[in-house]
Amino acid sequence: MDDTSLVDVVSTLSLGDIGRCVCPACGGGRTGEVSATVYMTEGFAIWRCWRASCKARGRLLKAGHTHSVYAYTKPKSLVYREAPSVPSDIAEIINRKIKSSILKASAKYTNDLGGRVILPVFRRDNSRAGNVLRSYNASARSKALTDTPNYSGCAWFTDAPLPNKVIVTEDIPSAALAFEATGIASCALMGADLSQDKLNDILAARPDVVIGCLDEDALASAISIAKKISTHKDVVAKVVSVKPDIKDMDAEQLAAFKHDIENTL
Repeated sequence: MDDTSLVDVVSTLSLGDIGRCVCPACGGGRTGEVSATVYMTEGFAIWRCWRASCKARGRLLKAGHTHSVYAYTKPKSLVYREAPSVPSDIAEIINRKIKSSILKASAKYTNDLGGRVILPVFRRDNSRAGNVLRSYNASARSKALTDTPNYSGCAWFTDAPLPNKVIVTEDIPSAALAFEATGIASCALMGADLSQDKLNDILAARPDVVIGCLDEDALASAISIAKKISTHKDVVAKVVSVKPDIKDMDAEQLAAFKHDIENTL
């Protein structure tokens, strides 16, 4: 475990500060991505790697100029069992909340982890990379859980492994619906941040145009992502503001969204 970057960053932090560093566990993958955040508390720093294939975390003691690293821990793989059938009340929620026909047909359910709908994560070649587990229990809202061992790319909906146009969304339900509404390859970041691995995944598709369509409250992130992508030659990056989120659009709103996309191209 190489903690050089972590130690260097912690040495610059004061109480309450947040910094970023190369993960001491995975080293940021092949690209050396600065994928870990560091938060300085009283006497020690807490760090966590946000790469989907790592997610290690730990503590770093700070006593004067002396640093020592606690052993890091990697979260255990999610343990859950697919229910033999989707309960009728959950099927009703899926039908109401998930508007993509692709996801409605492929959604499964688990009673584990508080009860969650299992949605597929596909690579660009349409092979299965894992799952995202979403809770639709209004009384116990929690963030989606990602179960994609050894995969840190995007979740794709495409009929071609090398699409010339790509729509980038925040979540899987939005990506699936964007693909169905426009016929344009769509990928979900499974969050509002563009990691180096996900950027590499998008660029590996060799698109001519990438259109950022993150959720309504993430317009600033969409603009930032477009700027990051546009630094790469031969790729035009654009942003389309969406309201409401794509996953929540009705037929009329989806038609207007398709029109906005066509006008952008």
